[in-house]
Amino acid sequence: MRQLYYTIQTLIRGKGSNILKILSLTLGLFISILLFARVAFELSYNRNYQDAENLYAIYASYTIENKTNVGEIIVGPIPSKLAELFPEEIESATVVRDHHRVVFYNSDHRIGNIRTIFADSDYFRTMGIEVISGDTEELNETFHVFISQTLSRQIFEDKNPIGEILMYDKNLPVTVRGVYKDLPQNCSMPHDVVISLPTVISHFRFGYGWNGGDSYKGFVRFKNKAAVGRIEARLPDFVKTYMVRF
Repeated sequence: MRQLYYTIQTLIRGKGSNILKILSLTLGLFISILLFARVAFELSYNRNYQDAENLYAIYASYTIENKTNVGEIIVGPIPSKLAELFPEEIESATVVRDHHRVVFYNSDHRIGNIRTIFADSDYFRTMGIEVISGDTEELNETFHVFISQTLSRQIFEDKNPIGEILMYDKNLPVTVRGVYKDLPQNCSMPHDVVISLPTVISHFRFGYGWNGGDSYKGFVRFKNKAAVGRIEARLPDFVKTYMVRF
């Protein structure tokens, strides 16, 4: 009882410092919560994709003047060639060109700084991104685009956007052919518009082949985890790549 008495007396006499201690403790707890939330956010990067454990990025090894570099930039045909060579191990593969932010117009309405990429028709299937409406085979045609659910609502509200025309940078008409589910912020390749890969080749004249056009990224979806090692051991000499968990 005596210890309790002294404790109460100490608290009464130090009312001012007690408030500071409570405030410090509260602030410390708040900062700790923020730190734990940030760590959880970082560790969950790219885990939003369906069956993310089977999704891998392709890294290529280049040797120039006896100096070898490894990076995520590849020549365009690599993903489709891997899928062709290993149909038993690879479920699907896709090639992507990151195009950063673009200005679009809906009639005279400006829609600025839209995150945009170029990709082929296997993009959504490979990445595991849910398509809400539209046929992804439409991405085999030039000037076709898919847009995110949020961007669709922003531009067209409740109207069905399929068939609507948007102007890319006010000089190139593109047709909306589908809508896909939004990607979260903890994603290393966020976007709100996917433009068909043939548009890159035919309109923008970007190189695409084994002898040129090395500004692409590639991704493969394996049927199971064991397939990764089997493929790396059997890769032909003309295409030495590395599979890295995306």
